[in-house]
Amino acid sequence: MKRRSDLLQPMVGDDTTINDWGIGVAFIGEKGLVVSDYGKVLLSPKSQFESYKIDPFIPSSLGHYEEFFVAAKGGPESLCNFDYSGRLIENNLLGNLAHRAGNITLPWDPVKFTTGNADADKFLKSDYEYREGWEALL
Repeated sequence: MKRRSDLLQPMVGDDTTINDWGIGVAFIGEKGLVVSDYGKVLLSPKSQFESYKIDPFIPSSLGHYEEFFVAAKGGPESLCNFDYSGRLIENNLLGNLAHRAGNITLPWDPVKFTTGNADADKFLKSDYEYREGWEALL
């Protein structure tokens, strides 16, 4: 099976070398893609986005642990609070789902909690028994 980096490399061409990114995420759209990690962002194809200015919109972090302790002691909420991190991890987990199902793209309906693909959807439910009161969150 091909690595995701091998599938992404043809999409970015000479704009970057995907295997040089230690960690990151790629969002593929109709006009190109965004590859990003904690320190850099790439819009590709570069020729199409040359005039686009990227302004950082997430402030620098104290670090996950320090932010947690500051927030727990009554300071400002952490940058990775659930409103942010919940949506972020949903995208990450959908990438894992696509990989397990053997697809590079999957449509996602968050309201119906389905991709419409039986091979992928089988990974969405579990047989765990939840403690009383938590089953309503499913």
